[in-house]
Amino acid sequence: MQYALPRTIIALLLLVLFCRQTQAQPEEKELRVRYAIHADAGIVGYGGVFTVNFEARIKTYSDKLQLRLRSGFGSAAVGSLGSSSSWMGLPVNVVLLFGKKTHFLEFTAGGIVGVRTDTNVDYTTRALGVWPLVDLGYRLEVSPKGIILRVKIGTGGIGGGIGYAF
Repeated sequence: MQYALPRTIIALLLLVLFCRQTQAQPEEKELRVRYAIHADAGIVGYGGVFTVNFEARIKTYSDKLQLRLRSGFGSAAVGSLGSSSSWMGLPVNVVLLFGKKTHFLEFTAGGIVGVRTDTNVDYTTRALGVWPLVDLGYRLEVSPKGIILRVKIGTGGIGGGIGYAF
């Protein structure tokens, strides 16, 4: 019986040390979206903008601010009576996301670099150029890896998009 007290003390010390070790483990960080593929559409006056994009996270400044780069294929068309302009090319955008977990305010700046075609009743011209895109919107990332829903307003019109994050 004289050994029961030291065994109890040793057992308690081991239990306390084990509990401290499990508490000292670092918490797992939430998985963040690293890449995304999405399609966007917007209505601009008598026309619209449509893009299919690949997006990559470049930098995370804090748990509430991310910098991303977006590129893909896009087209835009605007028309009026007797004339129209259309663009086809490569959209290149820088995206800032402000928010946490699944809800974000999104600011996008860039443009569609490509061929502009102007059509009038009498002639058609083609030239290289840039259609500027500056948008402000809301973004919902349903899960760290899954569906992305977006709504936006800006030079790309009023519109939205849907995509998949991985």
